[in-house]
Amino acid sequence: MKIYELTGLLTSEEGLLEQYKTAKEIAGLYISENNLFFRKKLKCYRMPKEHVDRYFRRVNTVPAKMCCAGGDLLFHSIVLCHNGEEAAEIPMPDEKAALLVMKALKEYLPDVLSVK
Repeated sequence: MKIYELTGLLTSEEGLLEQYKTAKEIAGLYISENNLFFRKKLKCYRMPKEHVDRYFRRVNTVPAKMCCAGGDLLFHSIVLCHNGEEAAEIPMPDEKAALLVMKALKEYLPDVLSVK
C-alpha cells in the first residue's frame, strides 16, 4: 500500500506502513503515535500529529424528497485544519461515529483547539 501526503505526493518516509498497520481505527480514521491516517477513495493519506492545529465536526444537511414525505438528510464529517486552513475532510458514517472520533481526537491531541 502506498501512503500519500495531503498535497497528493507519494511519501518516502520509512516505517509509515507499519504505523498504519498498528494504528487504532475509529470509523475510518487511523490514529498512530505520530500520524493520523485516512482513506479517500483508493488512496491512503497521512497527516502528522504536529500539523493539526484545529479540528471540528461538520454537519451538512441535504434536502430530500421521498415518495411519502420529505426531510433533510444529515452528513457528518471531521475536518482537520493546518495553518488555519481546512486540510482534510473525513466523511463519517453517522453521528455516533463522528462523536466517537471527536472524543478520540480530544484524547490524542489534548493541546489542539477543538470546536464542537
